[in-house]
Amino acid sequence: MAWGKIGSTTNTTSSVITESGISSGNEFIQTIFYKPSGSNSYGLEFNSDTGSNYERRRSYDGNSDQTGTKTAFPEDALYFGNYGEFMVTYICNISGEETLGIALLTTQNTAGAGNIPTRYEAVGKWVTTDEITSIRTESAQVTDSNLTVLGSDMTPAAAVDATVQDGAIFEETDTNKHYLLDDGTWTEI
Repeated sequence: MAWGKIGSTTNTTSSVITESGISSGNEFIQTIFYKPSGSNSYGLEFNSDTGSNYERRRSYDGNSDQTGTKTAFPEDALYFGNYGEFMVTYICNISGEETLGIALLTTQNTAGAGNIPTRYEAVGKWVTTDEITSIRTESAQVTDSNLTVLGSDMTPAAAVDATVQDGAIFEETDTNKHYLLDDGTWTEI
């Protein structure tokens, strides 16, 4: 499996970032999200679903687990105050099954060497059996927030056969042998 970039958007004017065009068959999706210091965030919505179709379990800074039904994944995970936030999610997006996800987040906390960053972990699911075709966040109530989406089913460029012309010399470095290509045949010289 190879990861490929589906898209990356940094907001400049809108409070919403949407990455669409996620093709069918991307069974694994990774998102990378950054929000500079500023106001509240809301999590990720899949396929513009704003209903209460997301279940999550979360903990932060070693506190006990919290659970709940939400309108985004992992919702309210992204807000710990007016600090810079960085989140990575891993999503299992298999057609016909509920979507499962893991979110890992850190915030800068108060600036300075004596202030420990905040840690947050969440797991969750989107309770539909649809494949994700778009991911949206309203986290971007702050300009310069960025959402990057990677997919597992990216189509690589087609392989191109190498063309080696007659008269080419190949040196095998571990044996120090040399070969000459003549009429499509390699011969030791």
